[in-house]
Amino acid sequence: MEGELGAPLPADYKELYEVFGGGVFGDSVYFLGREEGLAFDFLTQWRVSLSVDQDSGLGRVSAVEPYAIYAPGGKGLVEWGSTEWAEEYFWLIDAERPGEHPVLARSHDVGAWHR
Repeated sequence: MEGELGAPLPADYKELYEVFGGGVFGDSVYFLGREEGLAFDFLTQWRVSLSVDQDSGLGRVSAVEPYAIYAPGGKGLVEWGSTEWAEEYFWLIDAERPGEHPVLARSHDVGAWHR
């Protein structure tokens, strides 16, 4: 996963993934892991988000404004979890600051980002 992203992932994420993998916790928290082709696959979700974010046919609007989806070598968001209530959790990854992983969250009800 880190090879394709071109950035290290947080150690606590890797530890949680090693113990539990991806999936649903408590019937409400969705955690993205490494299950190729499945709904909870971290890389599949990131690839789709990046493809949509970079699609010039959709204009210059991003689903994660004022941010962008992380592209290798750049700076942007990578989703790692969500809830059944449409809350989303992302890391803000900056290739120039490897090892720093601020968490940003938002709820579609409110729309504002929280760090």
